[in-house]
Amino acid sequence: MNEPIRLTPEQLSAIGIGIFNGEIMGLNYNREQKRNYLKEHRHDKEASYCVYCNGKTLTITDDFCKPACELCGIVKEYE
Repeated sequence: MNEPIRLTPEQLSAIGIGIFNGEIMGLNYNREQKRNYLKEHRHDKEASYCVYCNGKTLTITDDFCKPACELCGIVKEYE
């Protein structure tokens, strides 16, 4: 009856969620780990500002060659 909606990695990437090594990015950080990550990369010259994380994070390329935030996993199309 009410089955959950299952999206393919291609569909997730199309809506702006980063996929890295076949898995959804950004789901494995708790609140304290996020704070420590943002504090660690605050003065990092290679880090860029992420509007979703509200801080400077590293940008990595996901499986579909799109730039994504390492912390939250959301694709950064605005860069």
